[in-house]
Amino acid sequence: MLLSFLPPPTDRNVMNRRQTLLVAAALAFASCGGGTPEPPALEYGHGPESELTYVRGDTTIVSLSMMGQSLEIEQRGVMSLGVTMSNTAAGADVRMSVLDLDASISNPMGAPMSFDETTVDGDVVFSLDRRGDATVESLPTVSLEASQMVSATALANGFFPGLPGGAPSPGESWVDTLTYESVDASGLRSAEESITTYTIVGPDTFEGRAVLRIELSGTSSLSNEFDMQGMSLSQESDVEVEGHLLWDHQRGVMVERVQNSSGSGRVSGAPVPLPIEIESRQVTRLGGM
Repeated sequence: MLLSFLPPPTDRNVMNRRQTLLVAAALAFASCGGGTPEPPALEYGHGPESELTYVRGDTTIVSLSMMGQSLEIEQRGVMSLGVTMSNTAAGADVRMSVLDLDASISNPMGAPMSFDETTVDGDVVFSLDRRGDATVESLPTVSLEASQMVSATALANGFFPGLPGGAPSPGESWVDTLTYESVDASGLRSAEESITTYTIVGPDTFEGRAVLRIELSGTSSLSNEFDMQGMSLSQESDVEVEGHLLWDHQRGVMVERVQNSSGSGRVSGAPVPLPIEIESRQVTRLGGM
């Protein structure tokens, strides 16, 4: 018997994410016992309920030209996240807390800014369906300055990858489209659209455990608007993304995600719009770096 699957698109109010398999899986099974066992499904809600700690390191360099000078703004941060996942009939409930934060933003025109975990008040609470579509229940309050490094809405909607909801074989792919808009307590207005293609590579290891390696590539468009010191500022960027993630079938969670981004954009609100170039690397690992 041949079985093929094509997961339907899903929609929500806060985030509309449509997942469509590019290549339908065809899995052959024997008509009676002795056939090849079906590989585990890639979906949420199958692992044991768990309390996890992820560590995310983020480095972003923004280059711009102003008044005939080339300037660089560097953002660096390391954040520890406590994550509690509880299985539900639809997928999983998630509570995420910022346990530790050491972040800084350089400013070639003035003193650097630094932030710690005290700039984040409260938890990120949301639910995931089988394919990773998030329904946000509550978000923490993040200071305006720290929101340049910590986006609670992005953590809820995009921390965990979109999954196919089935059992694709090596070489097969699916596309995840993430779109959301938000206004947080600090007054930061954000919108993002990212289109990511995930491709199954095959077995890998993580800290001695057997895991599945999945390559990723795509594009992301991001815009932010906020008021600072009486001035309305906005930033828009379009970047290309590539990297990988490692998935632990036994625990039913992502254990590593590495993502490199590069692109361009502009900052408005200054006397004239400023073109910018962006290079970014983000590494997320279960347990630590």
